[in-house]
Amino acid sequence: QTEVTTVDVKWSICELGLPIFEKAWVKHTIYFIKFEALSVLDHLLKYLKNKESFNFAFMDADKVNYSNYHDKLLELLRRKGVFFFL
Repeated sequence: QTEVTTVDVKWSICELGLPIFEKAWVKHTIYFIKFEALSVLDHLLKYLKNKESFNFAFMDADKVNYSNYHDKLLELLRRKGVFFFL
């Protein structure tokens, strides 16, 4: 089963997609985390089961930390995983 994890410091951003997710009956597969992205990535990397467990990552966060996000995402993405920076 596919799962989506979305991270943002503003809950209002996470809520934007809720009506769409509810209509598509996929709300139960989406996990919202209201926190700073870098801290969330650090937390995910503490657990071995998360390494190489993501297929796709989309990053639209503070540009100053993009090199840090890049390094951490490389550890989290599967071998043929894709990440996209906006």
